[in-house]
Amino acid sequence: MTENKELYIDDLSVPPDSFLYSDDYEHFKYFQKQKDIFKAAVKDTSVIIKDAEIQRFISSNSEYFYTYQLVGDYYFTKGKQEDAKQYYKLALTKEVTTLPERRHIEERLKEISDKELKLY
Repeated sequence: MTENKELYIDDLSVPPDSFLYSDDYEHFKYFQKQKDIFKAAVKDTSVIIKDAEIQRFISSNSEYFYTYQLVGDYYFTKGKQEDAKQYYKLALTKEVTTLPERRHIEERLKEISDKELKLY
């Protein structure tokens, strides 16, 4: 019968990445968790996210367009068109990684613009 043994050679071991112990990694984990909360809040209009949490979410990944898109989507579904517009415009100042995502943001901005025109 063969015995299973763990083989460990210290010289061949790869140490953990220092990123795992950084503030950036903590921000990344926070962003990942909050991203799901924002997506749920967009689908369920009864979910309310406090302003302080929105700002913390933005701070956790402020260079990523999707951060601003999610905040824009959140405000859009809550009927806060001016806030949504502000965040959609900020999203477009970042590198939007795919054409469908850019179109989504631009379509939302057009919807807001069309609603504003109907008010006048």
